[in-house]
Amino acid sequence: MDQEIISLLTRKLDILDQIADNTERQGRFIKKQQMTGLRRLLRERETLIKELGDIVEILREKSIPAGDCEVHSLQKNIKGRHAEILAACRQVLQSAQSLKGEIFSQLHSTRTSYRLNSQYIYQWERPVSRARINAKV
Repeated sequence: MDQEIISLLTRKLDILDQIADNTERQGRFIKKQQMTGLRRLLRERETLIKELGDIVEILREKSIPAGDCEVHSLQKNIKGRHAEILAACRQVLQSAQSLKGEIFSQLHSTRTSYRLNSQYIYQWERPVSRARINAKV
């Protein structure tokens, strides 16, 4: 029973390490604006989170012994790793939001300049047809 809990906690810690690595790679993909790789990473992250949820459900069903130092040290490591992952996720989210704002402003300026060019500037420079207004009869 004790070894099973320890193996589940170590598996949980391994999954948290994989999620932390995934989060770091997401930050790099966001900076490079590689959306296909980012989608793949998000799918991987989703499967890791589902697996983590399954482990948490199994651990809830089991009673954790009160005097086991190894279990408590693993739980302490898991809590610390969880806090690190949350901080990294917040940082990645902030960088994604700032990049979204930059892309929006670039797109807005591009659309505005296109509208300005197509509707106002080049409108008067269009070639006039050479046909006469009043045709000779």
